Amino acid sequence: MTILDEILEFIAPRHCLLSGEKIDSCIFSSETLEMFYKDNLIINKDKKLNPVTRSISLFPSSDTQAMALVHKMKYYGKSHIAYELGLILGEKIIKESSIFHGYDFIIPVPVHRTRMRERTYNQSEWLAIGISEKLRISAPDNIIWRNRYTNSQTLLDAKQRPENVRSAFSLNKKFDVSKIKNKSILLCDDVITSGSTLRECALVLESLSTRINAVSICTS
Repeated sequence: MTILDEILEFIAPRHCLLSGEKIDSCIFSSETLEMFYKDNLIINKDKKLNPVTRSISLFPSSDTQAMALVHKMKYYGKSHIAYELGLILGEKIIKESSIFHGYDFIIPVPVHRTRMRERTYNQSEWLAIGISEKLRISAPDNIIWRNRYTNSQTLLDAKQRPENVRSAFSLNKKFDVSKIKNKSILLCDDVITSGSTLRECALVLESLSTRINAVSICTS
């Protein structure tokens, strides 16, 4: 950085387009941003009910700055945040290819049509689009349907969450399932807490896919 650049930075500090923070304090400014892995995502001894075995996230849910950004993304119409974070996640997945590699499809967790009308977009879908551009694999949003409207998982405790989303998803009958037969799938959600939502999505895909893992912005 030149002296002129330093003066300009002092007078008018640059801000990250994602977080709005000053570049020097932005959570996305570091090239060494660590990834958070979580094995045995769904804690359940019956492996038939545990199709998702690993997840990868940018931040832990304890990161208040990251969670504030997710909140802005979900409830204030900032769909571009999900897309940009998807690009970052895609780059990180490529760098961690020895652990997370070889996926055929990225499938975003769907939202119910009622919630789609409320928000006008699905943040998980935009996240998946960003990831897919980096990994150069398809991210179809029409494989899984959300059958019914469910309460937000954030309002429920650990015991209520599994029941809230139980059987809430199904395969789209109009989709040619032969396209995902024996394929490796990466499920995409914005935040992973108990993993109940991802488990229900994975159960729908389990009989078709050879491997199902997950990706998110934050994980607890």
